[in-house]
Amino acid sequence: PTAPCGHNYGLVHSLTNNGQDGNKSMALSASIDQVIVNELKQKNGGNHPTRVPALAMGVGEETFVYQKPFFSGRSAQVPVDSDPQNIFRTKLFPNGAGLANQDVLRATRKRKLVLDYVKEEIAAVKPMLGTLERQRLEQVSDNVSDLSKSLDGVANARSCEMPLSPGAGRGGWDHTTTQVPRLVQIALACDITRVIGISCNSPPNRITGFSGGLHGMPTIHELIHQTQPGSSLRNNGGARAVTRKMYAGGAGVYASILKQLDETLEPDGSTLLDNSIVLWASEISEGGHGVHNHKWIVAGSAGGRLRTGRYVAFGNPRRGQSAADKTQPSHGDFLLTLAEAMGAAPSNFGEARAIKGPITSLLG
Repeated sequence: PTAPCGHNYGLVHSLTNNGQDGNKSMALSASIDQVIVNELKQKNGGNHPTRVPALAMGVGEETFVYQKPFFSGRSAQVPVDSDPQNIFRTKLFPNGAGLANQDVLRATRKRKLVLDYVKEEIAAVKPMLGTLERQRLEQVSDNVSDLSKSLDGVANARSCEMPLSPGAGRGGWDHTTTQVPRLVQIALACDITRVIGISCNSPPNRITGFSGGLHGMPTIHELIHQTQPGSSLRNNGGARAVTRKMYAGGAGVYASILKQLDETLEPDGSTLLDNSIVLWASEISEGGHGVHNHKWIVAGSAGGRLRTGRYVAFGNPRRGQSAADKTQPSHGDFLLTLAEAMGAAPSNFGEARAIKGPITSLLG
């Protein structure tokens, strides 16, 4: 464990809705990802519904303990794997496991090719027939077209197709930002797991443009703090440009994951993103390690169970909210709402005093 730090406080609390241990670096209870995993297990008769209960992956270099926000219980930190090749070989496809869906996909594509061939033959024969025969053949053609369309979602899906294994290279910004979004798509499309956590570190200095001593700051961490309201570099264009590039790094990872899921078709014509929930959260929100006025983003609607396309604000962003405050939903209520949309529906989560229940206005 590292020395107490504002990032530790926020990170440990952010996904657990609970306090920290005496060192301020470990949670007192499980994070929402693990709560959902356990709820899905209970609802499935005590067995995990997927081969891998959950995945915890890292983007960028694995450096600090406070960049591991996932906990299976009190002081039980879930390891974060920053090696895409290891994740692929040991968790997703050990000894080729989990590839049965590819056989279904290949068979579906063959059936669609046959139906498309029949449609072409019908079109070629129809001009040579009389009126009655053409009408009957058109009925057959319509049935064939309907069957072919019903297979489009599966046949055109990128679905559960095993790609080449990621190349070697533990960590590293370029490697993980390329491979981790693809691993998310594979794991969900193949139904290897239902729950994935990703810890995204800051992009390297060569991407942000920061160098030691820039604007008098020894590290980019200090520089970012000084670009916050009321700080010395707040109106410094060069410093703010570096800050924007750092935040854009995390935004790019989030966008890549959404793109992978949105390009994956489900059998009913919807996308994998339509049937997922992708939360982008942070451990702190403002300068001075502030934890008020968080701005979290959710994409995907869990198959219509979550209302999207809105900006939602709760409470006063400039004040703290005690655990006993019942006037506004807590962030624990928000996380409980996401669990409800996933069909997990735990009765409680984290610090019980801060829970009022799922936010029904967010549910579809």
